[in-house]
Amino acid sequence: MKTMKINVCGKKYPVCLNARVLVAGEERFGSLEKFDAAAFSPDIAFADFIWLLATMLDAGYKVAKREGEEPEKPPTEEDLLDIIGLDDMPKIRHSMMKAQVVDTERKVELETPKNEQTTQQSE
Repeated sequence: MKTMKINVCGKKYPVCLNARVLVAGEERFGSLEKFDAAAFSPDIAFADFIWLLATMLDAGYKVAKREGEEPEKPPTEEDLLDIIGLDDMPKIRHSMMKAQVVDTERKVELETPKNEQTTQQSE
């Protein structure tokens, strides 16, 4: 599970897009497809943006704690309603999109099959 830090009103907090966020999104929007379409659309409703940010912040906090870090407690959805304005949305949204990409990247290491190693050694 990868996390990254985003700046929210001058403070850096870890965020991630893990199963907790996906399940919550599925519940809120009715399906993963609808969640993906709504949450990462340029036309996301402001209330949905605030909800998604709070959910990703909470997930990032929990993952960071589990990995032994001591992150600052993130703002709640209620807190975000008081501190985030429309002018903050583009920069934070861009960071959230980067977090989505980070969490979907996977490193795959391939091992040479045993028969191939034997074949290569005998040549």
